[in-house]
Amino acid sequence: MNRKQCIYIRNIVTLIIICNILYFIFPFPPIFWRLGMSAIGIYVFWKDGQKGICTLEKITLFFIIVNLTYYLTSYIWLDDPTETNLGNTFFCMMSLFIFMRLGHHKQITEEYITIAAIIIVFVSIPRYHYDSISLISYFGRKVFTLNISTLFLVSLPMLIIIKNKYISFFLLFICISFIFSSAKRGNVVAMIIPIICIVFYLIKENKNNIFGIVILTIFIIISINYFRQSITENEYILQRIEQTKNGDDSNRGMLYSKSWETWKDSESYSQLFWGHGWDGTVKTIGNRSHNDWLELLVDFGFFGFFVYFLLIVSFICLIVETKAKKNRAILICILYIWLIKSFVSMAYSEEYLAILFIPIGYIISTNDKQIY
Repeated sequence: MNRKQCIYIRNIVTLIIICNILYFIFPFPPIFWRLGMSAIGIYVFWKDGQKGICTLEKITLFFIIVNLTYYLTSYIWLDDPTETNLGNTFFCMMSLFIFMRLGHHKQITEEYITIAAIIIVFVSIPRYHYDSISLISYFGRKVFTLNISTLFLVSLPMLIIIKNKYISFFLLFICISFIFSSAKRGNVVAMIIPIICIVFYLIKENKNNIFGIVILTIFIIISINYFRQSITENEYILQRIEQTKNGDDSNRGMLYSKSWETWKDSESYSQLFWGHGWDGTVKTIGNRSHNDWLELLVDFGFFGFFVYFLLIVSFICLIVETKAKKNRAILICILYIWLIKSFVSMAYSEEYLAILFIPIGYIISTNDKQIY
């Protein structure tokens, strides 16, 4: 692909991500954006996929093929399967492949990251309020957990890249505010390491700027007081904290146990290795596992589990091969968020993780040598 094609693809993919966040504004169903991301991923592979793609890209594509194969097999031989998870998986994993390809072509720049981060964080605000209003209407109450705060969580690694300390800290303040107010415990845990890295590099890169350090210190003190007060005045958040202390895991433990027992007690070695098929957890335990690894064990067996494990290992190899300390810190933040989500929720079938993969393209763009 030439430079102009890469820029077009980069901008279209970013627009798809934004439109998918604001799907309630546009006259297209969410599947339209999933198909759009998939089509661009296929186009990028067709145009650029024969030119030495790296191991992480190869395993990403293989993981997509595994999901598609299981879906089509279930569609042909079993009951009519649900397509939502397939669409989300394609959206998420195709974005990883696309941003890595754009990174190899040096088209994920700091300027692009800054603009993308500002737009994504600000369009996430109306989406957050839309989901909040929808849940109030559905449940008839104002206290609940908002999963959509994931949008703010996955935006955090981009803030480490932004050089303008005021923009970075302002976006950080917005992201922390919405993550806390959502009372989504997994997201609160997942934001800890990225926040530490953002603050560390904000201070480190402005250590010779006395005025900048003073302003940052004032912002940090004000922010800490604001968040402390917000937490102590929010009864629902305090209730969630108390539930966590008392071991309340929102039935996660039961789902994990059922999923593990379903796979371990499979009727044959074939089921142990290949799994129970598409939507296996829904058919056997009546719900999703809310854990990538157990979901894969039940649905795709040890085979699917191992492919996903290879995907994570290849990402760790990318971290090891990255020499710049700041870039390595960004990749560690991405992996940390990815793993937290994969253990307490879902990651590979979470379409908004596409945002998390944008900085990977930047890091590949700035590496001294191509990664294969």
